[in-house]
Amino acid sequence: MDTERLGIDPSGKGRNGGEELKDTKLPKPTPWKIGGFYGVFEGRDGMPVSGYVIWRDLNKRTRDMHAVAKIESKLRSERDNEQREYGMSGLARPELVPIDPVRLDGKNYPIWARRMEFFLKELKVEYVLYEPCPSIIVGSVAFSGGLTELKDAKEKWIKDDFLGLRTILNYLCDDLLHRYGKRKKTTSAKQLWDDLKLMFGTKKYLVRKYMDFQMVDEKPLVEQIQEFNRIFDEVVASGMTLSEKFHVSAILSKLPASWKHVNIKLKRNIDEPLTLEVLMDHLRIEEEYVCV
Repeated sequence: MDTERLGIDPSGKGRNGGEELKDTKLPKPTPWKIGGFYGVFEGRDGMPVSGYVIWRDLNKRTRDMHAVAKIESKLRSERDNEQREYGMSGLARPELVPIDPVRLDGKNYPIWARRMEFFLKELKVEYVLYEPCPSIIVGSVAFSGGLTELKDAKEKWIKDDFLGLRTILNYLCDDLLHRYGKRKKTTSAKQLWDDLKLMFGTKKYLVRKYMDFQMVDEKPLVEQIQEFNRIFDEVVASGMTLSEKFHVSAILSKLPASWKHVNIKLKRNIDEPLTLEVLMDHLRIEEEYVCV
């Protein structure tokens, strides 16, 4: 048949990404009989083919061409919009930055938890921490296709959970790995995640870590105070209220024995309010120039 007469674009795209094929309909041939049969034509293999069969196949092919052209048009439009968006903003296409989690030692839980969540999301297994394993209930699926999908989903969840569990264990320090790696009751990534959060991510643990912090003479004083300040920030970030005045008093009370004279001098000689910034400046000067 003549494709131009039928209004068909052989490329399958049309002038507007397949839009012109939307209303394309082949005229149904008027049946005419020859010897009691519809019109018969000679096929490629020399066998007779009825005109109705040719019309049916060509009509189906036209619908398929329209469907393909419509999908290609949608993809092309999405790609053009994305390129236009980045072109207008002047930004390069963003690339995934690999996450390098730190090992949990018990003191760095907040930053460890954030990095581990990003890492598990990059591995596409983070969902096992929040979604339970799909369960198959007898009689709940009315057809075999749905039962097969549930089995596949359950199998995928089990594999992803195993990967998540091993990944979390791999980023524990040696002591924690020895403690949690041999626990028989730790059977899933979520259970291990919740146990670690209960042990190191609760307010009770943060308060205990804050109160038990001690400074020693063997380490640089300013570095120890900066570590103590990070614990203070973690306590405040957990939702608890601690004033800066209380924190400054805690720092002074935790100074090593060789720094007690500095504590007395600060309380006597400073006229301005003793804020955290003022205290850090005085201690930094004392450590750099006086205690050398």
